[in-house]
Amino acid sequence: MVKALAVLAPLVAANNIKFGPYPGYEGSLTVTGEAVAYAIGDTALVGFGIKGIESECAATPEGVANACGIHIHEGTTCDDAAAVGGHFYDKDNIDADPWASKVYQSKGDAAFGFFPTKIGKSDINGRALVVHDSTGARIACGLIPSALELAASTSAVRFGPYPGYTGELQVKGAATAYAYGKEAWVQFGISGVEEACATVPAGVSNACGIHIHEGKTCDDADAVGGHFYDKDSIDTDPWAPQVYTARGQFATGTFPTTIGTADITGRALVVHDSTGARVACGLIPADFMMV
Repeated sequence: MVKALAVLAPLVAANNIKFGPYPGYEGSLTVTGEAVAYAIGDTALVGFGIKGIESECAATPEGVANACGIHIHEGTTCDDAAAVGGHFYDKDNIDADPWASKVYQSKGDAAFGFFPTKIGKSDINGRALVVHDSTGARIACGLIPSALELAASTSAVRFGPYPGYTGELQVKGAATAYAYGKEAWVQFGISGVEEACATVPAGVSNACGIHIHEGKTCDDADAVGGHFYDKDSIDTDPWAPQVYTARGQFATGTFPTTIGTADITGRALVVHDSTGARVACGLIPADFMMV
């Protein structure tokens, strides 16, 4: 378990990747947006929210290499196309390119997603994250922050104990929150959760939940408030079904929640245990992703 905790450490230093045009790209697409990339052991986890892509990527074209892909590449630059290189993975131990199947699905001109890719390496910091169009061409590029940039990150939600919580769980990790119209997207990587959340207990309110709350503090339990959504336009709490699934003491995931408002800046993101109790809390920073 000590080793597992050690490889989770880079996750706590998540930072947003900013996209710009791929070097030399002269097409009509202007891809904007952000992403986050984590390394957990030999697996890379990439989460993203982008705009300016083609509607043709609503369904990935068959038989077109790299069509609608979003992949980590070998290079550590987005300025020199010749130096971006191919897909990054351990070619000595992995025969088939693990990035080949990693694609985004567009909704109009936008796409959100989160996926793990077993690449056999963990040294992803500083490398290029590349977006491909429906023909497989490289159209956008952003750099995964270096170790120094990660250490200075301010854009991730940092979890600590919920105010007043005195239980045994020590939930750690980070998350990123996006606002897209009336939807809030939350993606997370946490450790210290209960194995009981491998299967969410039935009939237990808020069990194994991870939810945005009304308050803008993690210091005063009375001020954290209830789940945040537009109660004037939404009758049923949209956060009720949003839960994490534990794998041992770890959990990662991403989900959209229709909350009827984009006003999530500064609000508390709360982790619940298998009894529904609030055990961890972190604040969504001012520079969260909104597209």
